[in-house]
Amino acid sequence: MGGVDNEDATKVEAPKRGAFDELVSSDMHFQVSGTAHEQEDGSILVSVTQGSGWDLKDDTKKHSDIKHDLYLKSLKWTGAVGGDQTPNLIFSEGENGEFGKFIGVGWMRPGNRMTVARRYLADKDERTLDTVKKIVWEEVCGDNDKTRIPPWQCTVMNTEWNSKKRSREEQEGADEQDEGEKKAKES
Repeated sequence: MGGVDNEDATKVEAPKRGAFDELVSSDMHFQVSGTAHEQEDGSILVSVTQGSGWDLKDDTKKHSDIKHDLYLKSLKWTGAVGGDQTPNLIFSEGENGEFGKFIGVGWMRPGNRMTVARRYLADKDERTLDTVKKIVWEEVCGDNDKTRIPPWQCTVMNTEWNSKKRSREEQEGADEQDEGEKKAKES
């Protein structure tokens, strides 16, 4: 299993095809299994907590999750890489006995390969799956439902993400917009 550990998620590029080939043919494995269930909204909930676990690069023991739920629109990759990738977005949440709770975002690529980035959360971290989904949709898709950046490059995936700072910035942006609309009406 490969990975990148970076506090600034905006600097982590999307892996290219074959990026993990050396690890696929290595002694490191990601052997998890679980169940998939269709949700009321038609999305798929995949829970992967079974199996022998996964390896980390500089570690000799197997790791596993107490909880790891992935939320997908489909169990099958749905389109060309250059087209609309929003149906291929993946959100996840879970908990690992060693590292704690986490949230995750990613996408499905050709061949049903999933790339999901985790961010482990401190005990007092305010991020929730709903918060992550909202921010990822805003930053990844904006107004046009086309992906602009890999989902893990969203600010909500940064180590030092702060909901209070984000709220303040959103309010300042709304105030600026209100001022601009007021000036437009006055002219």
